[in-house]
Amino acid sequence: MSEWGNIEEELAHLCAKDEFYGYSNISSWLSEQAKKLESGKLKEELELYSKICFMMLIPTSMNEPLKERVNYFEHGRSARPEDLTEAEIGKLESTYEYLNNPWLKARIAEILWLLKKPKNINWIQTAIDCYLSIRETKDNWFKDVGFCHERAFCLGAKFIRNPNINIDIEKMRGIKIEVILNEYQAENFTVLKMGELLVNYGMIENYEYQLIGKYLELAESCKNINIHLADGYLKAVIHIYEQLKQFEKVSEINMERAKLYEKEGDGHLKKEIIGAVLAQDAYEKALQILATIQRKFRGKFQYAQIEQNLYEKMHEAAVIFLETAPQITHKIDIKDIIDWVNTEISGQDFPIALHKLLSIKPMVKFDDLQEKVFEKINNNFLSNLFGEKHFSEDARVIKRSLAMSTNEFTDEQLEVKMIEECKSDVEFWTKSALIEGFKVLQREHNLRLEDFFHLTQLSPFIPQDRSRDIAKGLYFGYDGDFLTSLHLLAPQIEHIVRYHLKNSDVKTTMIEDGVETELSLNALLKKEEAKKVFNEGLIIELKTIFTHPSGFNIRNDVAHGLVSSHNYNKVGFFYAWYFLLRITFMHFCRKVQSLDEDDFQSLVKNPL
Repeated sequence: MSEWGNIEEELAHLCAKDEFYGYSNISSWLSEQAKKLESGKLKEELELYSKICFMMLIPTSMNEPLKERVNYFEHGRSARPEDLTEAEIGKLESTYEYLNNPWLKARIAEILWLLKKPKNINWIQTAIDCYLSIRETKDNWFKDVGFCHERAFCLGAKFIRNPNINIDIEKMRGIKIEVILNEYQAENFTVLKMGELLVNYGMIENYEYQLIGKYLELAESCKNINIHLADGYLKAVIHIYEQLKQFEKVSEINMERAKLYEKEGDGHLKKEIIGAVLAQDAYEKALQILATIQRKFRGKFQYAQIEQNLYEKMHEAAVIFLETAPQITHKIDIKDIIDWVNTEISGQDFPIALHKLLSIKPMVKFDDLQEKVFEKINNNFLSNLFGEKHFSEDARVIKRSLAMSTNEFTDEQLEVKMIEECKSDVEFWTKSALIEGFKVLQREHNLRLEDFFHLTQLSPFIPQDRSRDIAKGLYFGYDGDFLTSLHLLAPQIEHIVRYHLKNSDVKTTMIEDGVETELSLNALLKKEEAKKVFNEGLIIELKTIFTHPSGFNIRNDVAHGLVSSHNYNKVGFFYAWYFLLRITFMHFCRKVQSLDEDDFQSLVKNPL
């Protein structure tokens, strides 16, 4: 054992160094020592110890406290406890009693408890004692020492009722309390984490008010240096007050937290561009904290006045951002597209010219759109690592999206990406070709309301009792008044969708408190049965145009009076008109000539 004694002595020196950083450091060092040996029992032991020390400690898990540190998925991973052979487990058990290093002995005790039967409760006691014997300081807490102590606390809590386990609470908390109370450097996350550990495991009895005083002192010291750390100290105070059942004090500290973020927002607002974004986030955080204050205490803290003030500041920050943020644009030469559109439409008889205009943009194909989205996700995977915030023109946040994994898209996240892609596609075609084609058609062909009424009457897509209303909407659009057009068409598209669903025996109402009400367009399009009535490409396009915040959301804007003649999305409104005209005309052609979508797209003769 003299050779191993030398190894343990050197290992003890390694663990005492300032640059020591935990189990992975031990694993690397043991591996290096093994490489120096040619062969033999000691080399095998060092390699085995290196392997088990490379496992990652999950301190709060009883089922999988040790997991692989590296996982390359299909390309392999590092070792887990279950990868050990019976011979390796036997070797660990035979050398376990002779070890002195607490890091190594605790790791072997954990593995033996996990894998050996019958289980020996002494292994748990050894693991707890070894973990706690690793002296904690404010400098080494984040070098696996914190994980080791948290693991000891977790094991102690799980086995506290076992008479064979000795739990020394004073030993577990004594040094930690001392470190916290003697800390005067404000920017120190260690004392915060130590305190959280003590609070979470109920080990602050008789020290509550001392810890509260220290955390308030540290929060005051660092609130102008590190707001997140100051907020952490205040949240730690809240946890203690909650354990003491002093909920008015909880509300008081939450008000302090809200004021902290409000002050942070005021500071950011003085900066250029990016400051407005940060300010808005700070005010929003303050509002979220404010909302946690219990209603019975709100009057004491002038809740309503502070809330209103924060909302006004948040809106002001959003307005400043929208006014000052640089726009990123890409210039595309569309001269050839415009020339082609003019050549295709100009000089044609009206039915052919109309058909050519309505055939410029390809129909939305669900599978093609989905494939395009996946291709972009794979090619631009970095963009998925960041969340997004979408603003309306009046500076309201209308949509948020969180960062997401490229491998684990939910159906909802995929649909959002498809709607965003569909909207981008619509904007390109509308700006480059459709508006130009519409101008040519409008210049060369004068239409009356009766012409559109004739079209809607003969189109199976339009309910007979709504043909005149739809005709009016289409007529106003052809006259260039898209705002009036969509105020007529947006409500009617909801009725059209409901009409076709009802005709297919799909329930379009809901009953609440004995009252039956019609579902909204958004709810109708979400119904699974809608995919059997309309193709999925059409549903995506309807959502993009009318109901989804990631799209143009025209139904919401029209229904809530959020648009005016000076402020509306001209591209979105034009395309909504174009979309309804096209689908009306397409079904008209189907009735007259029995065409399907592909035939409509490729039709070259007079469709009438």
